Amino acid sequence: MSVPRPTLTGMNTGTPQPPSKSALRKAGSIMRKYLRNEATLEEFQGAIRTMQAHRSRFNRPMVDLNTELRSLASDLSIEASVTQRLKREATILEKLCIREPGLDFSRMQNIGGLRVVVDSLANLIRYDSALCDRWSDRIVDRRDYISCPRDSGYRAIHVVVSESGLHLEVQLRSRRMHAWAQMVEGFSGQLGENFKQDSGDHVIQRFARVLSELYAHEDEGTTPPAHLSAEFESLWIQVDAVLGTAEEEE
Repeated sequence: MSVPRPTLTGMNTGTPQPPSKSALRKAGSIMRKYLRNEATLEEFQGAIRTMQAHRSRFNRPMVDLNTELRSLASDLSIEASVTQRLKREATILEKLCIREPGLDFSRMQNIGGLRVVVDSLANLIRYDSALCDRWSDRIVDRRDYISCPRDSGYRAIHVVVSESGLHLEVQLRSRRMHAWAQMVEGFSGQLGENFKQDSGDHVIQRFARVLSELYAHEDEGTTPPAHLSAEFESLWIQVDAVLGTAEEEE
């Protein structure tokens, strides 16, 4: 005898609804309160589940946007490396609770991110121009850290694009800009300090700022002033000493 399928009255058996903006704002608030001992563990765990549900929504749109970015590079005959990343849960938590405690979780724009690295500054400018023309109705925000580098020396163009109702951040870099960013990331990991921040006077940060300027001259095809090259050599000796000390302590 066949058994009829039970009817689950009042239960949604389809795809779970994504968290609302108010639910995301509440989750962000609870996570901050928990770190101040103002929320229960149960509330915190619920907030984490909300964060995880929201974070998972970015997977498919990132894949779709990755394909579009590669297609644009092909149309322009530009050799480009296109990668994607989903911001780690621990990083989201740190950003909401420590680095930017006033940030509205529902407005965080770089949970899903993609990066396009091209061979030259000229091709980066071409790619950026074509992207802005092709997606003019989808661009939510654009920040030019090449014309106005960050105090850390970071250079790139960041474009926030709307994809499937979500905001994804696209970073555009030349190879030198990418090499610089990877170097700073590597130093941060090796020495256990965040050298990516704009403030600070550590020798690593001073070296990074000078190297950023030298790379900018190379990207632009201009000759750097002699004092900049001399400063680079002097700072590298100090950086090498710091790295050597760190290796000895391991």
